[in-house]
Amino acid sequence: MAFRSEAAIAAILILAGPACAEHRFDAGHEHWRKGCRGTLAVDEAGVAFTEIRDKPRKKPHAWQWPHHEIQQATLGRDTLRIVTYEDNALRLGADREHTFTLDGAELRGVRDVLRKHLDTRLVLTDPAERDVEWTVPAKLLRLTKGAQGTLEVSRDSIAFRTGERGRSREWRFDDIENITSTDAYSLTLTTFERSRLHYGGRRDFQFQLKQPIDPVRVDALWRRLKDRHGPHVLEHYTRQENRTQ
Repeated sequence: MAFRSEAAIAAILILAGPACAEHRFDAGHEHWRKGCRGTLAVDEAGVAFTEIRDKPRKKPHAWQWPHHEIQQATLGRDTLRIVTYEDNALRLGADREHTFTLDGAELRGVRDVLRKHLDTRLVLTDPAERDVEWTVPAKLLRLTKGAQGTLEVSRDSIAFRTGERGRSREWRFDDIENITSTDAYSLTLTTFERSRLHYGGRRDFQFQLKQPIDPVRVDALWRRLKDRHGPHVLEHYTRQENRTQ
């Protein structure tokens, strides 16, 4: 009996091991007074940061956010930005943000953990390499300066790659609410990423295409979106079209 109990405990620990894995990094925390450095940890429980200083101060920076307390996380090649539900009094009640730099860190494991728990609340600015079905050169339109790059469509995602820092994106079809095209040289993705211009709204990414897009390809994107979100997606398109008529 003792042997069986020990074997059962060992099996449980083996199964639980990967789920309890913690990703720890030396990280810089950006803020208006020079910033600070410490340890950033990401695991199944959430994200935590602890400041490390040669000379301790009264209130060192230390936070711990369970996944459900993270409103949005933006993961780049060497950065992680956390948006919480906490108000920032210095910014007239805007949601508090924390940006961490992780020089030279391998973030694949972090990506997997955050995707598992945050789902559409995770924004990826460093697209993964995938088998691409088709591409089109495009310009991401912005209020001031646009970003030059390439749209890439794969079986389960759409990516925009650009050399401008922080402007690349990768979206699963689950991360996209709507896809519209007014003509052969335009494509707009309405995503679940937070929009700073509209309280609680979605973020639109408007692309000016440098080559015409085949309507058959646009239709195929819509159908993939329908497969992900259900038949109500096409009903949403119909309502949008009726509003513009």
